Amino acid sequence: MRQIKRISFFIYSCLLLAAGFYAHIRYEEFLYPQYVRESQKSQIGREAYDSAQEVTATPAQISFDAELVTIIENLSSKRREEQKEMVPAKYVGMDRETFLRCMEDEVLAPTLSERKLGLVSIEVQSFSPQRVVILKSYKNQDVAASFYVGFSENMVVIYEEDKSSVYMRTSIDGRLLPVGIRDEISHGKVIDSREALEAFLEEYNMVPASE
Repeated sequence: MRQIKRISFFIYSCLLLAAGFYAHIRYEEFLYPQYVRESQKSQIGREAYDSAQEVTATPAQISFDAELVTIIENLSSKRREEQKEMVPAKYVGMDRETFLRCMEDEVLAPTLSERKLGLVSIEVQSFSPQRVVILKSYKNQDVAASFYVGFSENMVVIYEEDKSSVYMRTSIDGRLLPVGIRDEISHGKVIDSREALEAFLEEYNMVPASE
């Protein structure tokens, strides 16, 4: 019986304490309603700020259903055309900085088809998770062109008609070329068409050194 009285007293004390705490809160709300509202607003504001910080901390990335808009510019004719497609899978998940570096790499090491088309530059004009716009600039491939072959740090380099603008850096080691070809290149070998240039590259890409 005594044990039951102790338990009842403990429960009664807890209820009194809870009732007192609740009454204190209601009393504060009654006396200082403005303070309570400001405190609640401040808490909500902090939570919203923390949530926004978490969102902005993650860079925007290209989504799998994004649209890729490619503007094709012909530098010779000044004509432009626009192409739209679903973004290629290799770009999905990239943020802006990663995508910019990828475009720089594609200009420095273009595919064979892009090289034949005369890719000059790629500019990222707009970037968002749902839509990416790039400008690809090409030189007119219908115009006859001449090229000059030279050396740079022992490697064969193809220059444009002005003899200073680099058209292509090859993987051909000049030290492995036959003596006659090395002499021609040293004196400024001229190649008068793209077809002749492709033939030259195919012929000497893997030629062993001559005695």
